Amino acid sequence: MKILVLLPRIPVPARDGGAIVMLGSLQAMHAAGVDITILALNTSKHRADVSALRHLCTNAVAVDVETHPTAVGALRNLVMPRRSVLDHSIRHSYWLERFITPDTLQAAVQAADVYGPFDIIHCEQLFTVELGLHARAALAVKNKAVPIVIYRSHNVEYRIQERMSEERGRSLLERWYRSLLARRTKNFEEEALLLSDACATVSEDDADVFRVFDPQGAIESVPPGIHLPSDDMVSTARRQADTICLLAGMEWAPNIEGTLWFVRSVMPIILKARPSAVVHIAGRNPGAEITALHNGTSVIVHGEIDDPVAFRLQYAMSVVPLFSGSGVRIKILEALGAGCALVTTTIGAEGLPVIDGTHVLIADDANAFALQCCDVLEHPNKAATFGAQGREFMQREFTWGARMSELLDFYRRVITP
Repeated sequence: MKILVLLPRIPVPARDGGAIVMLGSLQAMHAAGVDITILALNTSKHRADVSALRHLCTNAVAVDVETHPTAVGALRNLVMPRRSVLDHSIRHSYWLERFITPDTLQAAVQAADVYGPFDIIHCEQLFTVELGLHARAALAVKNKAVPIVIYRSHNVEYRIQERMSEERGRSLLERWYRSLLARRTKNFEEEALLLSDACATVSEDDADVFRVFDPQGAIESVPPGIHLPSDDMVSTARRQADTICLLAGMEWAPNIEGTLWFVRSVMPIILKARPSAVVHIAGRNPGAEITALHNGTSVIVHGEIDDPVAFRLQYAMSVVPLFSGSGVRIKILEALGAGCALVTTTIGAEGLPVIDGTHVLIADDANAFALQCCDVLEHPNKAATFGAQGREFMQREFTWGARMSELLDFYRRVITP
């Protein structure tokens, strides 16, 4: 199988959920013997060297693109939005249009033409689907072999903005703007599904949403895998009493929102019951709001760390407080894979086949969330039991080899119905 993989960024270093999934997918495809060519958008936010991926593929090229959001860009999009090249009636949301430029469109066509023919154009995330569909159309005009276009979805993108627009803590202006982003993103997301040949989501919940858009479409849920730490590493971990780990990419709005909620609303309740409790917060690019949470006693903000596994294994438990987002939370999979007792929200666990009270603990208000955390901190044996059950679940269900085999089987069925 020969696949052109379109990436919305160069996923190195892989320290956030999206990058972890993309890099893990490339590694698993390569291990399965797939002939891969990579075209990566080298974004201003995550500038990296594409040569770091060359050991995983036959060809790897990158195109620089400025994706940093600006007030001027948002205003221009508001009054003069760029139109989709697939359907000029669709006005791009600013969420998407930063990735679709004349240079990125041309690069996709060139990669498909020069390095092809391909069986599949694999489009990672919604940000690259227009590039893949545009390349397919250009090949057809040239009377060249036309590959199948598959949308590999990490989230239902419009739902992220939609949920954020419903949060009462945001200003009326921001809620209105998020609602506009949601509507425009939804319009394009539906068009992308209808024009793609197939879609592989990371969760069954997301697949169900997309099946409403395209009831006859080839849509299948194939969750990602994870790389598990060794049994020795987990069994010899020295977890500090009364400590909580909160590890997330601090440049993603839902993670920022959840972290602020946990520190401001949940930690004060925990501290009343357990005055020695400490939350350790880490993640890429923490902004001023996150760094200001650091008080040196009950809240420690570490910023970006080199080894997420070693960091996580130091602490008695992990939390993933999320109230918006979509897809699958890789940080939950990684925490369970590391044998960590974990408390999360309903939206945090959304899309995962986990059982509340067996693999994770779920709570959605501050009092209930704090109560669950205190119970885990007070009973180390219970924490160990939850950790063991979560790790066994990950070992059984979420290895990369099994998940990639499932994904490639789906791709083969799309190529040869």
